Amino acid sequence: MDEPFVQFLIPCKCGVDLQIHGQHFRDGHWGARNTVTCPKCKTEHGLPTIPLRLFYRDGNLWYIGSPQAE
Repeated sequence: MDEPFVQFLIPCKCGVDLQIHGQHFRDGHWGARNTVTCPKCKTEHGLPTIPLRLFYRDGNLWYIGSPQAE
């Protein structure tokens, strides 16, 4: 069985919707601040947990991206 994860949906100022799957919170505590970068405009968005997967919607299509800054 996979580890549980948390999901974030963040609208970026450029019009792209980011969906991030992050590492589950340990002992109910928020961890250090981490960031994901929008693949379209390169704006950084803060997260309270480690990002594991990044999906983004540009228009009507969803894409898979890298949660690490490129």
